[in-house]
Amino acid sequence: MKQIVKIRSRIDDITLDIFLNDNNSLNNFVLFIHGFNSNKESYSYKYIGDKLLDNNISYAIFSLPYHGERRSLAEDFTVKNCLEDIDLVIDYLYKNIPLKSLTILGTSFGGYLTLLKIKQNKLKKENVILKSPAIKMGKVFESFIPENEKENFKEKGFIIVPNDKTMKIYYSFLEELKNNRAEDMINLNKEMTIIHGKLDDTVPYTDSVEFAKNNLSINLILLDNEKHNYSDDGLDKVVDVLFDIEKNKNLNL
Repeated sequence: MKQIVKIRSRIDDITLDIFLNDNNSLNNFVLFIHGFNSNKESYSYKYIGDKLLDNNISYAIFSLPYHGERRSLAEDFTVKNCLEDIDLVIDYLYKNIPLKSLTILGTSFGGYLTLLKIKQNKLKKENVILKSPAIKMGKVFESFIPENEKENFKEKGFIIVPNDKTMKIYYSFLEELKNNRAEDMINLNKEMTIIHGKLDDTVPYTDSVEFAKNNLSINLILLDNEKHNYSDDGLDKVVDVLFDIEKNKNLNL
């Protein structure tokens, strides 16, 4: 069963899609946080979501500011607004759905944002899985900028990033990324799983290896044949990790 909920943020409405399994069991629940220039309609989330529902695991997903169906403007796409949206969505889920547990699945930029929430001393009780996280998001974002545009970016104040959706990104966003470094997080007292493809051509898998070495509480899973956009086989590996976490949670209920 699908529910569509509108949550008012400071800038516009968040459309939260909630998919409940047929048994109405809420022991297991997953929240997806998507990547840069993606949205809640991405194929990978639909693929993983269908597998979850088939196994009585419910989930929810929303689009970040200036992504997908959101009416927010380019200037609304800030790290601060993204983090506030995540808080609003999690607060809504806990207040309106009788969850027994919550797993966060953050992908790429969404993985970076999830780490920043942990850095804010949030997500203490939630399970966390990061899929190809852009731990060094500032560096990753700079790699999107064409060489002939880099010198003019600061002076001009914005840049057009071509991708699935052409986006106007302000220089202040890059400054935010540089001022909010996830890679500086070491000796985390938070268990989590990171999954990363060794053929990733967008976010180097070595960033996850380095991060895991600095945080021994991390379970790192490297996929030999996966790029940044996973194949169905790679997505099945993510599903397997979700199943393992959910199974372990149920043993503790």
